[in-house]
Amino acid sequence: MQGQTLESGATVGPLQEGDVLSLTCKTFGGKPMPKVAWYKGDLQLSATVDESRGERGAGDVSATFATPLSRQDLGSRFECTAANEALEQPIRSWVELDLHDPPEVKIEQSRVGVVKEGGHVVLHCSYTANPRMILDMRWFKDDAPLRFDQDDRLEPSNPGLPTLTIRELTRRDRGRYGCGLRNDIGWGNSTNFAHLDILYVPTVAAVVSPPFLEEGPGTRVTLSCNVLEGNPGQLRRVRWHRDGELLNESTERVVVWADVMRNATGNYSCQGENDAGWGPVSDTQELAVYYPPGPASVVHASEYAVKGKTTTLSCVVEDPGLPPATHYRWEFEGELIVTATESELETPPGSLASRGRYSCAAVNDVGAGPSGDYELPVLAPPSFIDQLPSEHGALQNSTDVSLSCRVECEPACVIEWLRAGESIDYSPQFSIQSTPHPEEPAENRFASVVSTLKFDMTQWPGGVLDRNLDNTTFTCRSSGNLVGRAVSSTTHFEVE
Repeated sequence: MQGQTLESGATVGPLQEGDVLSLTCKTFGGKPMPKVAWYKGDLQLSATVDESRGERGAGDVSATFATPLSRQDLGSRFECTAANEALEQPIRSWVELDLHDPPEVKIEQSRVGVVKEGGHVVLHCSYTANPRMILDMRWFKDDAPLRFDQDDRLEPSNPGLPTLTIRELTRRDRGRYGCGLRNDIGWGNSTNFAHLDILYVPTVAAVVSPPFLEEGPGTRVTLSCNVLEGNPGQLRRVRWHRDGELLNESTERVVVWADVMRNATGNYSCQGENDAGWGPVSDTQELAVYYPPGPASVVHASEYAVKGKTTTLSCVVEDPGLPPATHYRWEFEGELIVTATESELETPPGSLASRGRYSCAAVNDVGAGPSGDYELPVLAPPSFIDQLPSEHGALQNSTDVSLSCRVECEPACVIEWLRAGESIDYSPQFSIQSTPHPEEPAENRFASVVSTLKFDMTQWPGGVLDRNLDNTTFTCRSSGNLVGRAVSSTTHFEVE
């Protein structure tokens, strides 16, 4: 268009950004000489003025300005005015600029918000361009181009209405987004960015410190629910679980317990909530509150022990403590049995010395629990200390004839005498005398009884023994007791 003469209201162009626009406004024959100026809107432009004065004070005036074009000149109107005293109003002539440029692109920030993971967002581009028609569109995340063919969650619109929809948002979508548009002139990228913040629920880890401690006053344990990831990283509320059951809910991430007791033992997990919601429950962490075993009791399968036989006592503890009891402490009459460390104790063969008070206690790393006591009774089955001789004789005219036996038994037993196998307890010819004997610890003898069978010779014909009738057997027989059967001893009696 160089050198063209333009009428007022004409369009100059098309031109592009960077081109130099030069316009000259000429007046002819004005008197007095007019003042000629160029305006862009209300702004007077710097112009070069040439005057050619003719006869009688009239002359021609031209004003020329030149400027490199920029995007700010898009759609501009340039006006030339000429005025002198002969004119009531200036003469005006104007042209409009047809400037072609690539799109000027902006992201509409008001359309972008904080979005929760799993939701969707629509990003909008606005632009100015000449020509207005957009031929192509591209999107960037953190300055890297997005590949729509590699992620079906990305839904770009047609270039005429430039938007980008991102569905099923994940935390990886967090970042800075921009767009670029192309018209016939070229590409224009957005001068600002959409900062997309994705809220997602927290992943947390439970920490128990210390994980092991002994119960009692002065003890402390700290439960911490630490955020591994999440946006925002601050927790609004925390839930604590013990052994899978909800324990409490708090606004504090850290909980401190004092004077911790055994009932706090368990597997702890936590769950955090942030602005995106509740996250998953963490893995469990163990809290073990150590304490000694509970009270012990000594259990005997039988009601008593038996002389000469071993018996087994069991140390029964309902609460083994934490950590569980590792061994047991046995005592007899207050003296430690150093060889006994198991829950069962085999006593020595029953005797007077093994009878007495046994106690046991369970022991773990913390200490010994309360002991339990048991008074072990030892019984003796019937047993002869003194038996009848196999043979016993007496003179026919003896006046003092007797037989005697001694039986140990606890509890006490009853001794019966027999003649030729028949009981003689009520025979007038005999009398029976029983004499109890106390225990004899030195001999390990329990209580016993001596039974003596006396012949009452006054009840015999002629006061003498009969060599035929009285040659017979006599038997000393005890009754049984709780721990043994009856025992008997027999002698063959002969009259000499």
